[in-house]
Amino acid sequence: MATLLPVLWLVAVYPELPEKVPVHWNIHGVPDRWAMKSFASVFLIAALSMEVQLLLGLLVHDSDVARERAAGALRHSLTAMYRMLQPMRFILAALMAVLMLGLRAGEPAEWFSPAMTACTAALIVGTLVGVYRSYVAQSDYEASAPAGAPEFRDENYRWGVIYYNPGDANFLVHKRAGIGFTVNAAHRRAWLYLAVTLLLLATAVGGSLLV
Repeated sequence: MATLLPVLWLVAVYPELPEKVPVHWNIHGVPDRWAMKSFASVFLIAALSMEVQLLLGLLVHDSDVARERAAGALRHSLTAMYRMLQPMRFILAALMAVLMLGLRAGEPAEWFSPAMTACTAALIVGTLVGVYRSYVAQSDYEASAPAGAPEFRDENYRWGVIYYNPGDANFLVHKRAGIGFTVNAAHRRAWLYLAVTLLLLATAVGGSLLV
């Protein structure tokens, strides 16, 4: 609902929008790039918001399912990821909603810059806290995981970076380098993630070219 309501509001006010709408804001929340009102210029933010929420929603669902099946240090690590993703979804939804509301006014209202600053600060703090918790949880997992765990074996990686193991029923596995989880590219759900990611990239690139 946090994502859908701003989009529905934008649909309702579309006829009332000015002939030129802002498509980029500077650090002070002041528009520094404009475009003629069109479906692409107005609904690009809405499309990106829904696609980002779809991708994060998939990650939240899959991390929740995985942690319910896991135990010990692995469950703790998956829980840290889940707890980082959940607030991030709402913060990003709020950030996108502020941008959509900013489209209606030629110059943003006084609330625009503080709202953007608050959302950005919350996103940074939430990410830092989540990364720290994930780092601690992953360190505990790596200390207790068997040396022959599939995600640590070279033969289960393509080009050294993509985890591909048809024999592993898990979809989310620990990164062997870095913090957090990666997907098992051999799992059937990987195709769904690939499709959503490509859609997000296509929307971002195509939208930027159109506006």
